[in-house]
Amino acid sequence: EAGLGVAGLPSLRSKLPQEELPPETATALSKELASQGSGGIQRCAEMVDTCVAFLLETGGSRLDSSARELPLLEYAQDVLLLGDAQLGARTGCFSGVQLRHIEALRRLLQDCSSREPLSLVSHKYCEPLDMHQTEALRAFASGVQGARLLLLVQAMRDFVISQLKEEHLGQDSQLAMCLGCLEVNGANELRELDWFSEGFPPQLRLREAVACLRMLEAQMK
Repeated sequence: EAGLGVAGLPSLRSKLPQEELPPETATALSKELASQGSGGIQRCAEMVDTCVAFLLETGGSRLDSSARELPLLEYAQDVLLLGDAQLGARTGCFSGVQLRHIEALRRLLQDCSSREPLSLVSHKYCEPLDMHQTEALRAFASGVQGARLLLLVQAMRDFVISQLKEEHLGQDSQLAMCLGCLEVNGANELRELDWFSEGFPPQLRLREAVACLRMLEAQMK
């Protein structure tokens, strides 16, 4: 994937010796990036690539120890003038990440990129659909093909990945009610759209969220 290559790292290693990320930092970043999905991972990878490119252009064949210990966030924001939206994760998640950790961060990004985000969702929300639920969802999907179905799938996938890794939401919560609060098109909530509020099967529960998402994604293919 773009932004996840390894070009430049051997040269960077000789100029700026690298170390592993602190375990607690790596864990926090992994969870945050998983919640952000592929878009967040891509933005973070582009930020890392930009840092590597600029470091390689910095004068001298080897940077001193003070450069190695410079926080990555400080370098990205104060030197490269990157905004929060270009980081791919919340700024607090980069606490403890220094320029000497860039190579380890790149490996972490590659790992997150290759992992199926839905595998991190709690098993509480992964129960299968029964025959009647399957028929109802298929009938709904056939009536909202195209842009509407794509809009729903994107919003639903973001919700499932960001909210259902933890188990704070009840399994028996109505799926339509949970999805209805999601903002789409930068303004409307799904429940304000007639095709969703009047058509999405009310019998579906949060326990079947992943099965519903996979079925709707399959209907798009």
